[in-house]
Amino acid sequence: MRTTVEIPDALLQQAKLAAVEQRTTLKELITKGLDAILNKQPKPEGKRLEFPLYKGKNPGSLNLTDDMIRKLEEEEDWETCGKFIRR
Repeated sequence: MRTTVEIPDALLQQAKLAAVEQRTTLKELITKGLDAILNKQPKPEGKRLEFPLYKGKNPGSLNLTDDMIRKLEEEEDWETCGKFIRR
């Protein structure tokens, strides 16, 4: 598909040079770059998240499996972000 994109001159020059150095076309370089950004899993950031811990009145009374937690997280994500996703 053909499209028009405005790219800053300096960035376009870098891209053209990179394409020549990699013995590929500018089209292929841009396609690979977009694919890498849009279709690959992001690398985890260095800092690990710490969740707050609360003392309950009945410890051990809530038996959740990893699958149950994942399902709840997916439902929460859908409620939060689902309205922005077109299907």
